Amino acid sequence: MSLTADVVVGKYIALRDKRTEMKRAYEAADAPIKEAMEKCEAWLLVQCNALGVDNLTVKGVGTAIKGKSMQVSCKDWSAFHQWVKENDQLDMFERRIARATLKAYMEDHENVIPPGLDIIVEQTITVRRQQKEHE
Repeated sequence: MSLTADVVVGKYIALRDKRTEMKRAYEAADAPIKEAMEKCEAWLLVQCNALGVDNLTVKGVGTAIKGKSMQVSCKDWSAFHQWVKENDQLDMFERRIARATLKAYMEDHENVIPPGLDIIVEQTITVRRQQKEHE
């Protein structure tokens, strides 16, 4: 069999479909396990709180450790940006570059790269399935 674009694109789509199918099967099989683990975590947290302890050690089995997690969302970016500037708190931001903003800047400024950045542009291929015609 010789390689032609129709053969390779068809193979690629078939492989992608198989991966999607396998991911769905995994997620379906994993869901009840994940739910059971979450119930165990909730029970252990209730026990830690009831006993006034930060961990539960079970000899020969393991240790459950109570901790805290924090999720943050911004409801007013303008106000937060102003606060960051006024308080010199640039460390409040994650250290990554907004690629779309950088790309737009470079397009508007003759591809000038701001100082301190290295940019790697790679060629990529995107494969799309042919849309089925509506009957």
